[in-house]
Amino acid sequence: MGQGDTLDVGRLADHQSHDLRQGISQLRRQPQHDFEVSIMTDALNGFYAAYLSGKAGQGFAMLVFRNGKIVGAGPLGESFDGQYTDAGGDMLTVSVTTKAPANVALIQGGMTGPDGEIYTSNFQIPNNFSSQNFIRIETHRGPINVKLVKIRNLND
Repeated sequence: MGQGDTLDVGRLADHQSHDLRQGISQLRRQPQHDFEVSIMTDALNGFYAAYLSGKAGQGFAMLVFRNGKIVGAGPLGESFDGQYTDAGGDMLTVSVTTKAPANVALIQGGMTGPDGEIYTSNFQIPNNFSSQNFIRIETHRGPINVKLVKIRNLND
């Protein structure tokens, strides 16, 4: 402000109040679902131990859930790559591609071939999956039961 200029405090306060009302109005117009998804994703983000069982054996994998993505690996060289989305009604829709190396026994039964095996499983799980005793997942080779245990948050 230059010398002799005056500050109209009332006009400034009205302008700031108008800006605040516009910001609140924009937040109200934004679907609450967006906020819920953000909160849900933050709560799910983390490192998980996956305890697996099938008709022919047991297995283990480490997984990372981060912002709708899932990645992980198992001790026999398996890799997992996928995503999850909010399915509504306290459920998540999950799609995971599993890559298993050549000539290994599968917990569902059978062996992978000389080229290994790649398959995608699509399923739904409750969004409180880590508090479930186990989750049953149907794969093309047969069902598996999974217990997911959160080891820690990503930001810890």
